[in-house]
Amino acid sequence: MARGNPRETDIKRQPSQPSSPPPAISWWIAGALLAIFALNAGLSQRSKSPTVDEFAHVPAGYMGLQSARFDLYGKTPPLARSLFTLPLLLSRPELPEPPPGNRMAGWYPWTYATGFFHVNVRHYGVEFVQRVYRDARFMVLAMTVVLGAVLFMWGRRLHGAAGGILALALFTLDPNILAHSRLATVDMAETLFFFLAVASMVAWFHAPTRWRLALAGLACGAALATKFTAVLLAPIGVGLALVTLILAPPARRRTLSLRLAGGLMIMAVTALLVVNTAYVFGGSLKGLGDYRFRSQALNMVQQPWLDWLPVPLPADFVRGFDAQQVDLETGDFPNYFNGRWSQQGWWYYYPVAWLLKTPLSLVALLLAAAGLAAAEALEWRRRHHATHVGLPPKDSLRRLSAWAVGLGIAIPMIAACFFNRLDIGVRYILPIYPFLFLSLAGLGRLCRRREPVAAALVVGATLLTAAGTFSVYPHYLGYANLLAGGMENGWRVLSNSNNDWGQDLPALARELERRGETDVRLAYFGHAEPAAYGINYTVPLPGGSGADALRAAQGRIPFTFRPGLYAISANLLVGLPYQVMDHGRWVPAGHTLNEPQEIFAWFRKRTPDTVVGGSILLFRVEDPAR
Repeated sequence: MARGNPRETDIKRQPSQPSSPPPAISWWIAGALLAIFALNAGLSQRSKSPTVDEFAHVPAGYMGLQSARFDLYGKTPPLARSLFTLPLLLSRPELPEPPPGNRMAGWYPWTYATGFFHVNVRHYGVEFVQRVYRDARFMVLAMTVVLGAVLFMWGRRLHGAAGGILALALFTLDPNILAHSRLATVDMAETLFFFLAVASMVAWFHAPTRWRLALAGLACGAALATKFTAVLLAPIGVGLALVTLILAPPARRRTLSLRLAGGLMIMAVTALLVVNTAYVFGGSLKGLGDYRFRSQALNMVQQPWLDWLPVPLPADFVRGFDAQQVDLETGDFPNYFNGRWSQQGWWYYYPVAWLLKTPLSLVALLLAAAGLAAAEALEWRRRHHATHVGLPPKDSLRRLSAWAVGLGIAIPMIAACFFNRLDIGVRYILPIYPFLFLSLAGLGRLCRRREPVAAALVVGATLLTAAGTFSVYPHYLGYANLLAGGMENGWRVLSNSNNDWGQDLPALARELERRGETDVRLAYFGHAEPAAYGINYTVPLPGGSGADALRAAQGRIPFTFRPGLYAISANLLVGLPYQVMDHGRWVPAGHTLNEPQEIFAWFRKRTPDTVVGGSILLFRVEDPAR
């Protein structure tokens, strides 16, 4: 054999990942990390009131289980809600009679949820209602543990035990993962199914079997039956198929292309069956002409010559997709960023929001992982061109996984930046998070290459991430790093579900008790009743129970405020127009829900006494005569 033509064994002597098998103890370490994560999230959720979306998701999910009607909160599909409200079949909270109206429109889900909250507090007490929401939260936490296990197994398969453990450890230490893993919303369930779908597609493209193909279709269907974001799995799947085709030897590409196309079709049909099952096949196969769409996207599809076409999707799914698309095209509420408001949003909002809400040590690790991956790619390219031989099998899996990571991050981020006008929280890009952590698994190989300095830096950055995250326990939703001014000032830059989602009524009650305060003037962003948490309050808004606290002013500051203790939610402080709960009735904060309000502008010039949980600011207004 010529010297320039190395043998197959020469390639095997240069493996691209650690050659020794991962130790069995890695499974025990992963189990311990997931147990600590579950304990952390489970304990911290006890001090959190139902967030805005949880408040409506739980009764909507329970109603779906009881009546097989899924139009309540129809802007998101019902699968995740149905799963996390399964424990309610045992506790059996009371479902009030739905009032007349369009269950999918506007405030209806929250109006119904308010009745659900009050009727169960009245009949069973606030402890029972808190247990209802807590049980639903534990189901989401269980889904997040499964997500962590999938991440560990994929990282371990690619980069050995150290890589899998590192990816999992950083996953369990991310404050955004901790925050949303303990909430009964669809965001973490969608992240699980989205990641599982891509992992299953990679497994099937790499080594096709019937079971892997079935799992990929089921996971795609579960993701689509949980949140409409899952439509992005289609370009990811096509992209991975093209990569698989390009990596194959030219002689196999023709037959391989037919197999890949057939596999994608089977995945699509399986996904449609899962979605229809989630809706109990309600209204499926209606003609396209039978719908009346409001979104531009679906109106473009609905052409007269296609009116006969049966739509193989449930009617509530189609109508919900249309309603959600309207929000994405026009915006729902005004978007806030760093003191500015916009109905259109900003294309750079989500990358910046991610940067401000991620521990800086974790950002540094991601940059290091990107640098390491680039260096290894250049080294592989040099070696590949020198030897003119194909890739070893494990290298082909790593390359396909690298493309999956790139597509799994790029496509959802591009969609959020350029095809969306809802800039209201990093939860909208949560599906990219597992791919970011998977990209960090490659750093685990530094611990296997006898590079003590690099390994020490990785361990040090991991410990810094842990310290930064645990320092804000249990207020993970309000986390903001130093670039945003920390949790005490994060509300000045980001709003809505980034920090203030109505979660801190219990923390406020404890703070008032610690101060010895018996009453407070409260403007609360959320839907739970503050009095149910023992808070004696009045609402300092025009038309509110505490309207006497306002003094008319002039110019851009419409009101000043009389002496007393004020607790103001961060969203209302920066000017988000919303409805405020006032002893069972709603008081508007602002003349319209489409424009920012300036009612609390006077407080924005003042320094708060404290910030409770990153979401509620306490101000003591003194009598100027003193």
